[in-house]
Amino acid sequence: MRKAIGDVVGLPDSSTICLAIAADPNESTSDHPRVGCALYRGVDHEGIWRIAETSPPVSQETLADALAFVRELVESGRIAVRSPEERRAFDATAEMSAIVLGAVVWDGDRARLAEPDERGHLMLATPVFRTRFAGSWSCNPVDLGEEDDDE
Repeated sequence: MRKAIGDVVGLPDSSTICLAIAADPNESTSDHPRVGCALYRGVDHEGIWRIAETSPPVSQETLADALAFVRELVESGRIAVRSPEERRAFDATAEMSAIVLGAVVWDGDRARLAEPDERGHLMLATPVFRTRFAGSWSCNPVDLGEEDDDE
């Protein structure tokens, strides 16, 4: 993604930008063909990409919310956790990864690693994002680390 963003810096004003995302079939753990796939299309205006079309269709509010979630993660290493469901998803991942990632620090409803680590933040943020936005983008279910009751 960083390479794609770097490639569009400096485009002429009013350039149309299409970003297509597809899951790598060699790395996908899903049988659902839409998981990991999305398309965004819009025009660059004075260095700002104005997304006009999305597939799957997503409301402007939802897209803005998702981008704000990612922006806060990238810029400050903080993960906004809003609901009890998101907290369960976060806690399950943090517990499974505690030895590798280390301590988590909470500032209200925002979590971050005590020792900043980009990959660690992404690991912790992914289940929160999936929980919050599963109704908008197809995604694999969140692993809550609970054992199957059928066994």
